[in-house]
Amino acid sequence: MLRLRSTRPRVWRRARRPRLGLAPALTAVVGLGTLAVLPANAGAAAPSATGAVKVVVLTNSSNGTTTLVTKGEEVVVRLTSDGYRWTKASVVNASAVPVLRFVSGHVAPDGSSSTTFLVVGYGSAALRAVGNPKCLPSGCALPSLLWTANVVSPVIDPPPPTAA
Repeated sequence: MLRLRSTRPRVWRRARRPRLGLAPALTAVVGLGTLAVLPANAGAAAPSATGAVKVVVLTNSSNGTTTLVTKGEEVVVRLTSDGYRWTKASVVNASAVPVLRFVSGHVAPDGSSSTTFLVVGYGSAALRAVGNPKCLPSGCALPSLLWTANVVSPVIDPPPPTAA
């Protein structure tokens, strides 16, 4: 039997890599010639020299504030609903080099949102989120809210706190 070849160009598709979410039970971290095996939920950032990643949490009350952070820390923006449906926070870099990198974000059905960033550089960045009133689809007259906060990562990291 004779098979004819198609004249259509062949389309090559890249094989999809499996997404590694919560499925793996352990994560291996290699650094300075040592191997450490951590639980998968140990955090998105690599552990620091002390083994723990410092997390800076910004909330609704952090609106309009400026926060100092250091490279390697996580910045988590948690905005509660309070009658508004919040978007995930976004970063607007004020420096030429990226200061924050988006790690994850989630908007809950009740309207609250949680967004995680990793401090990857030095400089300043503005974080923004918009809260729209839940009654907006029905035509209410409540205004939307703009939440902003500034994050500054100084070129020289501040010294670690000393034990008293």
